[in-house]
Amino acid sequence: MNKKKKSVAVGIVILIGILMSVYGYRQPDLLGQATQVAYEEFENDFKDRYGKDPEGITVTSAVESSNSWIIAFATEDRSPETERVAEYEVTEDLTIQNSSWYVADQIKAYKDLVSAHNKGNKEAYLQSYSHRLSSHSLQKLEKKFNLDRKEEHFLASREVNLINSYDKTAILLSEESHVFNQEVKYNLDSFIILNKENGEWKVLEKLPFKKTGKGNYDSSSNFDNTEEVIEKIEQTYDIAVERYEWAFEQS
Repeated sequence: MNKKKKSVAVGIVILIGILMSVYGYRQPDLLGQATQVAYEEFENDFKDRYGKDPEGITVTSAVESSNSWIIAFATEDRSPETERVAEYEVTEDLTIQNSSWYVADQIKAYKDLVSAHNKGNKEAYLQSYSHRLSSHSLQKLEKKFNLDRKEEHFLASREVNLINSYDKTAILLSEESHVFNQEVKYNLDSFIILNKENGEWKVLEKLPFKKTGKGNYDSSSNFDNTEEVIEKIEQTYDIAVERYEWAFEQS
């Protein structure tokens, strides 16, 4: 090869290298390897969380970022088109950098938020918002935290509406109404965690917001306070709801 051809060849190699660098080119099989790594991690995490093997795992998305892939999974008992169980970030060296379990982590974060709010723990409360609010919004939230807890209560209650987990678990907020059966409709001033068994919703846990006083839960019923609603839920679903002290004084 003469010098001219050799220099052209070297130039092409350099150009290809530059393009690969600029456009983030990776070996085609790396995505497959990254997916396998995430898949195995998902299997293990699922077993740890739920004590059983996942069935019908589906890769719902695989998004490439600058130095990693974001790979999401679902299982056969939910709709892969609309919901994902978990998401993993796999780096170029095929290690797990981050993971997120949508519903489970949201439920935990929401419990932490309510607990911090009811206990007046401003630092923990703001931390629960930190991943979804700008620094400016957090500053405004901090100023209002000790000034108007009632307003913060409503802010908290709007954070999550009804979260489905495998279409079997949900969070129901105070401002929502839900038909547990075809006869009685409850509208609570706190929220409850529900579990769907044999096609019917059952209450797993009830967590408080600020008690705002007597409420009109159902105009067609005799329920006129939280305690009566809780008792009806307990009787209907044969469960015991833990009683609690309200964290706020009556407004």
